[in-house]
Amino acid sequence: MVKIWLIIFDVGATYYFNKNMSAFVDYKINQLDSDNKLNINNDDIVAIGMTYQF
Repeated sequence: MVKIWLIIFDVGATYYFNKNMSAFVDYKINQLDSDNKLNINNDDIVAIGMTYQF
């Protein structure tokens, strides 16, 4: 039996331009070792986006 702990830290921020428009950024920090036995992806992830609400 192989036990692998997935430890992920998530940091995010949102900026509101006005009441309808906002932008966000999200950064996921993966603490998994690169030599894990199941070859699970161990990359950090950055996501950005914009939202418009009617």
